[in-house]
Amino acid sequence: MYLEAYREAAGDGNFTSTALCVDVRIQVPGRLEKTDAIQIMLEHSESEALNAFMPYEKQGESEITYGPLFATPAELRVFIKIASEMEQ
Repeated sequence: MYLEAYREAAGDGNFTSTALCVDVRIQVPGRLEKTDAIQIMLEHSESEALNAFMPYEKQGESEITYGPLFATPAELRVFIKIASEMEQ
């Protein structure tokens, strides 16, 4: 739902970059089991995209321990139309 709204606004020229944060379960490089993480999907209108991840563990009812932030290249999800127009 958010990505669709972002795509529409980006197509209208309202955004040059976007960020969307979601709660996910991922496999952290170098570990076998999955863990909870915050995923930040970052995109720029000049066809650049990456996913940043911040793993975390809940300890007790209110304490959270965060792991090291890491990022991976990503496919465009918002600026798809703009990127295809730039290729032509």
